[in-house]
Amino acid sequence: MDIIFLDIDGVLRTTKSDIWWSTKLSQPIPDNLFERRFDPNSVSLINQITNLTISKIVIISTWRTNFNFDELKMKLFSRGIHAQVVGTTPVLE
Repeated sequence: MDIIFLDIDGVLRTTKSDIWWSTKLSQPIPDNLFERRFDPNSVSLINQITNLTISKIVIISTWRTNFNFDELKMKLFSRGIHAQVVGTTPVLE
């Protein structure tokens, strides 16, 4: 099984994508980082890569400390990620 270790901030959600969505929706950028949308190009590329390689995703993002695994998977799915998310990396003290 091929695994992609995926970060969110700076990869799927960027300052550029925050500004783009804000302009497109004519709304301010949400104060809550976790309510912000993902970059559509990044989402498309991740979906293409995982489709072509039949890869699964493991989340390495700090988002894993704010949501349980099922919530995190739903956040990704609701923002357009279609690949199977199979885990997160451990949070080390």
